[in-house]
Amino acid sequence: MPGSCVFNDNWLVTPEYCQWVARVQGDYRKARCKLCLKDIDPAKMGECALKSHAKGAKHIQLLKMRHSDPGVLRIRDVLVSASPSRSSMTESEQYSHYGVGDRRP
Repeated sequence: MPGSCVFNDNWLVTPEYCQWVARVQGDYRKARCKLCLKDIDPAKMGECALKSHAKGAKHIQLLKMRHSDPGVLRIRDVLVSASPSRSSMTESEQYSHYGVGDRRP
């Protein structure tokens, strides 16, 4: 039924997603990409929303970075979690600030 899909706990153990997907704290419906730091709403597309996100240029770039030098993303994660002003920045500003690159292809 359109608009009724929610986060599926099986995604946490599915090889295709387990490296980067997480549950959004406080919202049982959404998934979060741990690489891109982006919330994914499967409400209308279901699992296809994850597949679509995984095809994005930024996601692919970050996945490659994770495999070549996992420490880079761990440092970014620490900086992001320690930054109280993160919510006041746009997503594009966050990526520029943390040296991840622009989200546009």
